[in-house]
Amino acid sequence: MKKFNFIYIIALNLFFISLNADNIFVHNMTHSPVFVATYYLQGKTANKVGNPKKILPQQKIKIPRPKKKFRFDRKIIFSFKKQDLKATLEGASFRNSSNINIGIMNGKIFYLAIKGENLKGYNAVQWKIIKPTLKLLSKPIKQILSVTRDKIYTNPHSKDIARVRISSDICQEEKNYLKKRRPIVKKAIEKFTSTSFEDNQTPTIAFCCSGGGYRAMIATAGILSGAEKTGLLDCTSYGAGLSGSTWFMAPWLYSEISVANYNKKLQKIVAKDLKKTFIDPIIITKQLTKKHIFNQPVSSVDLYGAILANKLFENLKKSKRLNTHLSDLTKNIKNGQNFFPIFTAVQPGPPFSWFEFTPYQFGQSIGKNFIQTWSLGRKFINGKSQDFAPEQSLGYFMGIWGSAFTISFKEAINQLGSKMPTKIKNYAKKYIKNWGREEGRVSPAKLYNPTYGINTEFGKMRKLTLIDAGLDFNLPFPPLLRPKRAVDIIIICDVSANAQNRAPAVKKAEKWAKKNNLKFPKINYKIIGKNIISVFKNETDNEVPTIIYMSLVKNLKFNKQFNPVDEIKNGFCNTFNFKYTPKQFELLSGLMEHNITESIEIIKKEIISKIESKKTIKTNIEDEVEYTEDEYTKEFEKLLNLKIKLEKEIEKFKKLNLEIQNRNRIIDRTIY
Repeated sequence: MKKFNFIYIIALNLFFISLNADNIFVHNMTHSPVFVATYYLQGKTANKVGNPKKILPQQKIKIPRPKKKFRFDRKIIFSFKKQDLKATLEGASFRNSSNINIGIMNGKIFYLAIKGENLKGYNAVQWKIIKPTLKLLSKPIKQILSVTRDKIYTNPHSKDIARVRISSDICQEEKNYLKKRRPIVKKAIEKFTSTSFEDNQTPTIAFCCSGGGYRAMIATAGILSGAEKTGLLDCTSYGAGLSGSTWFMAPWLYSEISVANYNKKLQKIVAKDLKKTFIDPIIITKQLTKKHIFNQPVSSVDLYGAILANKLFENLKKSKRLNTHLSDLTKNIKNGQNFFPIFTAVQPGPPFSWFEFTPYQFGQSIGKNFIQTWSLGRKFINGKSQDFAPEQSLGYFMGIWGSAFTISFKEAINQLGSKMPTKIKNYAKKYIKNWGREEGRVSPAKLYNPTYGINTEFGKMRKLTLIDAGLDFNLPFPPLLRPKRAVDIIIICDVSANAQNRAPAVKKAEKWAKKNNLKFPKINYKIIGKNIISVFKNETDNEVPTIIYMSLVKNLKFNKQFNPVDEIKNGFCNTFNFKYTPKQFELLSGLMEHNITESIEIIKKEIISKIESKKTIKTNIEDEVEYTEDEYTKEFEKLLNLKIKLEKEIEKFKKLNLEIQNRNRIIDRTIY
C-alpha cells in the first residue's frame, strides 16, 4: 500500500510539473544550421508559440517548453528553412513537417539528426539507448529476415527491384493494351452504330461506376449486363470503379467469364450475409504473419479485405481466396478482350489526393510518380524498393477501396447531420473540435510510401494512408480525366445514396476538375438524375468529354412497384445491407440493365456525334494542308536552299567581323 501511495505521489507531482512551463535543450547533430519552433497541436492543426530559434551545426540551445494545455499536444517543429515554420501548419503542411513530441514524459533533452534524406527528432532515450541498440542489432536481424523471406515467400518478383516511374504519361503496358483493344472497339462501334470511320476517329469510351456497398456492386452488375447484351460493352476502353463497384469489376474480370454467367454466380453469393462469412484462422494468420515479417502495417482493413475475398471468391479454394492479386487481371485484358480496369482510393485531406490502381501500375491520378502494382507495400527510399515483399492480395485492395468505415468523426457528423437534432449536431461538432479529434479515423490502411525521399508532395511521409475514395466524392472521375487517356465519352452509373439530390458527386467532381485545370462539360443540376438518362456535352470543344449520366430511377416499364429511392432510405438497397435475396438481386440489377437497354439509342446518338466531331477536326486539318507529295518536296527544297543561302551570309559576316577586328588591332598598335 505504501508503495502504491509513493507511485501515486510521484505521478501526481509529474502531472502538476507538466502543467508549468520549463526549459528544454535541443541539440543539432547535423552539419547545417537548423531552425526550430514550439507549437501547440490539436488534431492536425499546429499553432506556433513564440519565434523560431536558430541552432548552429553541432550546437545546442535552451528554449522554453510551453505550458501544458488540456487536449493539446506540445511539439517542436524543425527545418533547414526558417520560412517552413509558419504561424499555423495544418493538413499537408503539418503532415510533411519534421516534428517531435516534447511533452514532459519525453524528457528535457532532444536531438535533431539526418535519417535518410530527412531531418528527424529524438528524445534522450531514443538517441542514447534505442538508436544505438537497433543499429547494433539491425545487421544480423536483417540477415536472418532476408534468408527467411527468400526461402518462405518466393514470388514472381522476389528478385526484382522496383523503381518509381517519374512521368505523367500512362505506362507502356497500358499503351500496349490500347493498341490491341482499339481495333476491337472500332469494329464493335461500327456494328453498334451501323457507321464506318477511320482508326483515328475511334472514340474512347469509359464506364464510371460509383460506390454504395452491395447496392453499387449489384447495380454495376446490372448496367454492365445490359451493356454486354446490347454490344455496348465491347465499345468501351476503360471501366473505373470506386468502393462497392470495384467489388464487381475485380472478381468478374478475375473469373474470365461473361457478365451474364458471372451474375448467376454472384446472385447465389450475395444471398448469404457477408457479416456471417467464415474465415479460416490458419489462412488469415499466414497472411498477417507475412506482413509482419516484412514489417508492413496491419489494420482492420486486412481483416475486412479477408472477409470480402472469402465471400466474393467463394467459388475458389479457401487457400486461393487470399492469394489472388490485382496483377492477375492482366490475363483477362492483355489481348484487349475486356475494358481496362481502374480502381481508386484517396489519401485523406484536406485536400484529398486521388490514387489509382490498375493491373499494371499504382500512383496519383494527377501526378508524375508511379510504381508497378506488384511492388505496392514494399519499402521505398529515393524511388527504389528496399525489400522483395510479395504482392498485396486483391482482397486487401478491395478492403481499401471499400473502407468507408474508416470515416473520420467530422465526416460522420456531416453525413449523419441531417438525421440529428441541430443542438446535438452542433454540440458534437464543438466537442470533437475541442477534443482535437476531428480528423481521427478508425484503423485505416497504411502502406509504405513509394515516393518517400523524393521531392514530391508526399516525399517526407514514410507511409500513405489510403481510404475509400467515396469519402471525397463518390464517382471515380480523376483517373478518367487524365489528359493522356483522352477519354471522349464517360457513361456514369451513380447509385450514391444521395444521387437523387442533384447528383452531389458530379458537382464535387466538376469542382475537382476545375481546380486541376481539366476540361468538364457544363452540368444542369436542375435536371440531372430526374430521368433515366441525362447527357451533358460541349458542342464547341471536342476535347471536353461527353457525360452520359444514369442513376437509380424508378422505371414503370420495368416494375411499377419498385422504387429504388425508397428502398435506399428504408429498404434492402440501404448501404449497410450485405445480404440480397434472389428476388432483390433481380430487381436492382434488372432495373439498371433495363434502364441502359432502354437508353441505348440515345447512347448510340452520342457516340456517332463524337465520331462526326472527330471527322470535322480531320477535315479542317486537311483543308489547311493542300499540298501533294511532290509539292511538299518542292517546298522542302526551297527551305533547304534558303538555309544554304543563310549559312553563306553568316560566313560572310564572320569574315567581315574578323577583318574589322584585325584593323582595330592595327589602329591600336599605331596609336600606342
